[in-house]
Amino acid sequence: MLTVGARFLNIAEMRVGVVGVGGLGSPALWSLGALRPSLVRIWDPDRLELGNLHRQIIYAEADVGRPKAHLAAQWFRMRSPGSEVEAIAEAFDEGATIDDLELVLDCSDGFETKLLVNRACVRARVPFVFASSSSWSGQVLGVRPRTTACVACVFGEIARPEAFPTCAEVGAFGPLLGQVAARQVRVGMGLLEERGPEPLHVFDQGERMPVVVERRPDCPYCSGRASASEAIPTPSPEEAAPSVDLRGLRCPATYVETRRRLERLPLGARLWIVFDSDESARTVPRSAVAAGHRLVSSRSEGGVHRVLLERGS
Repeated sequence: MLTVGARFLNIAEMRVGVVGVGGLGSPALWSLGALRPSLVRIWDPDRLELGNLHRQIIYAEADVGRPKAHLAAQWFRMRSPGSEVEAIAEAFDEGATIDDLELVLDCSDGFETKLLVNRACVRARVPFVFASSSSWSGQVLGVRPRTTACVACVFGEIARPEAFPTCAEVGAFGPLLGQVAARQVRVGMGLLEERGPEPLHVFDQGERMPVVVERRPDCPYCSGRASASEAIPTPSPEEAAPSVDLRGLRCPATYVETRRRLERLPLGARLWIVFDSDESARTVPRSAVAAGHRLVSSRSEGGVHRVLLERGS
């Protein structure tokens, strides 16, 4: 592993894995190439399609039909001639070799794969950076296994494939993908420099909001209790947080009502808030975080927005 305080313009021995070289992986490789790591190992099972080109910036029309992993490896060798590059044209799975890596960048499109990366990296104690982006939103989370919150700690309540739609399902805004990927690489460098814990970076229509997250004491992955094939548990309806439906209200009434409901709860209790106002879905979580509460998760579907908040000080 790199020594404490290693600086990234002198990282001749950095070995990085990149899972997925599509909309996020392409700009992430662009940023990573400037750092000239000693080794980059790439996983991606897909072949390039014509519809990928508008957001996957390292490919050309002549590449259509070829495996993305091989194309990305070829591109990276030109970008960083001194780097060793390994292309694995297969999906990341439980047997993936990561023990010899210093860092993994999870740029996959699909939450099931992200759970696999989370499980593998936490088990092997390899630092990794989760990133996700679809439509106009995105998230980045740096994880130092057994030290900071992992993906299951933060998204355990909604760790189902339908909770994180893919770019193929809902589309993605190209410039936002670049912004999220650049932050992902920057957070990865921070993990290797052993800086303090990073927040969850939430992107919404070009704006970035840092959200403090903490390890869950009952997380099966951080505790090492989860087996290789065990899925992250989803709470039963009885265990789920209560919900308040604020559809029909608009700002500032939505925030006033949200604050009133949160203040009735004990510290650490959670509450789902439901909006049908895009403005409220953007501004209420920010205002709640500024007031000392915690944004646990959010999701949107069909014009309905659901935000899970935790009562803070």
